[in-house]
Amino acid sequence: MIARAFAPGHVTGFFVIKDRHRDIRKKGSLGAGFCLSKGAITIVNLRKSTQQKIEILINGKKSGAEVSRYVAKKILGEKKYHAIIKSTLQLPVSQGFGMSGAGALSTGIAVNRALKSNLPFNKIVEIAHESEIKNKTGLGDVVAEGAGGVDGKCAGGHFCAVSAEASDPGDEGEGSWFGAAGRVVAGESRW
Repeated sequence: MIARAFAPGHVTGFFVIKDRHRDIRKKGSLGAGFCLSKGAITIVNLRKSTQQKIEILINGKKSGAEVSRYVAKKILGEKKYHAIIKSTLQLPVSQGFGMSGAGALSTGIAVNRALKSNLPFNKIVEIAHESEIKNKTGLGDVVAEGAGGVDGKCAGGHFCAVSAEASDPGDEGEGSWFGAAGRVVAGESRW
């Protein structure tokens, strides 16, 4: 089973850290930023196996990719597949473009599609956000990347992101992430 997904990169304009909550799903940041037309493209190939095995390649090189690995494991659960996950990052890492989040989110979308499990999109965002918090690679990029467009995060964690331009998540291609204006992507808007 093969599936492919895209998640955009993200640039944070300003933020406030909200990391004191006991529930990891409520940790994160408040703030605003914008998504980019470039990000992470992930292709997942799942083959039935006698045990679960996950191989990850980032830009063609084997990688531990703990943020994406966590997401894949969480979505696969106890299912026994040999998963080959190939992510192409279109922007540099460790330079504020949210690439670990984009890689995790696109991995989650692609694994979900390959399994045909119909996990709700907000659940995939929650899992990817949780992975970023646990692995200390981000506080709010995944939520914003799940919203797309120009975003504002009105609560810590994955619960609320309002996007000025958000549409069909997970499609690949320049500009395909953007669409209908002003929808609440996760949680309830307080604005």
